[in-house]
Amino acid sequence: MLKRGEINPRLGVTDSHLRSQIRSALRRVWRNSSRRTFIESIRKPYPGISKFKFSVECAKCGRVMGQSEKENEVLANGKKSKRWKSAYEVNHKQGNSQFLCMADLGAYAESLLYGDLEILCRKCHKEFTKNQ
Repeated sequence: MLKRGEINPRLGVTDSHLRSQIRSALRRVWRNSSRRTFIESIRKPYPGISKFKFSVECAKCGRVMGQSEKENEVLANGKKSKRWKSAYEVNHKQGNSQFLCMADLGAYAESLLYGDLEILCRKCHKEFTKNQ
């Protein structure tokens, strides 16, 4: 067992760096597979006249958002961020399994790719993660 911060001679990186790289790769797979399929399965035609073709609905507050709708995040100082982000988040209802060692990889990947998903607006998602 390597000590914290010690470089694995076989891999050339620390164990935490390796886990970080694996998490990033799995998130890319999730975004392009499970997440995309989930959004396509629940989206509906946007009600009324709009620039958006499809809409999604927040599972908590019922807010209807365009599938490609973007918004500025409100910062702690009350100003709006310059960066535009999606108006909604795809949330794992039960959260993901922890990935603290390589033995946890299977459970983490399964919870990420096959977990129960829901759509939340940014405000509801922030509240949900704060309460977890």
